[in-house]
Amino acid sequence: MQIVELLMAILAAAIIMVLHEFPKAVYYCISSEIRTSKDWWKKIICLHRYIDPIGMVLAVVSYAGFSKPLMFRVQNQKKNFRMGIIGFLCLLVTCFFSVAVLKYYYGMQILSVTVTGFSAITAELFWIYMAALSAGMFLINLFPVSIFDMGLCIAGVSSRHYLGIIKNDMLIKVILMLAIAMGVIRYFAFGIVKLLLAAPF
Repeated sequence: MQIVELLMAILAAAIIMVLHEFPKAVYYCISSEIRTSKDWWKKIICLHRYIDPIGMVLAVVSYAGFSKPLMFRVQNQKKNFRMGIIGFLCLLVTCFFSVAVLKYYYGMQILSVTVTGFSAITAELFWIYMAALSAGMFLINLFPVSIFDMGLCIAGVSSRHYLGIIKNDMLIKVILMLAIAMGVIRYFAFGIVKLLLAAPF
């Protein structure tokens, strides 16, 4: 069963990474002059590009994964901000949808397996990981790292502040790694899922 849990965690993490980055890439493409470029569309639909190996390991080990964005050159501040918001919304929708499946399909009110049978348990584990990992990735993206969603939002609001987070990039990443190592992201990710499961709606 541990192998099954590991496989479900990897599958869920990979799907979340794609769901997080693919809509941003599509928005960038359709809102830019490159929307007619077949080469760019070929890059965008190669979904494996969005799966970050280090992010995958952190997702499986500490529920604190992150995806690999395509490297865009965005000069428009509004577009940067919108891409950041799209990223956050994709993670929130994924988390809420996964919790809704657990709550209304499986009847889960506390975070524990409610079914019997190998295939049923496997499916339920998948949705548990989808909920927890998307919540964890949302929390990770709240850190103002330049390529994360919060970084995009800051770039969309103030170029000066964006340069500030680039200058302090190493310090921010050290704080982020400490939060991951201390289990802070995992704690709050599961806390969010438990809170949503217990909510009276």
